[in-house]
Amino acid sequence: DSILFNNYITAKHSVQTAGQNLKLADENVQLAYSKYSEGLIGLDNYISVHDDYLAVENQYFSRLSDYLIHKAIIQSRNN
Repeated sequence: DSILFNNYITAKHSVQTAGQNLKLADENVQLAYSKYSEGLIGLDNYISVHDDYLAVENQYFSRLSDYLIHKAIIQSRNN
């Protein structure tokens, strides 16, 4: 049970970090869109930034899934 709890805590911290990364990636996309709209960067640069955002978003959902799985296992054992 201690290993499960440690995995839960690790997953919780990972999802928090991934959430912060997602927020930063979203800010980068907004900034890149503004630059693209003003003609300061090309479409390829904007798409690259957006692609990075999608990778970070995927990582966030993966971490969230891990966290929720560990949480559900702990809850099921307590019932």
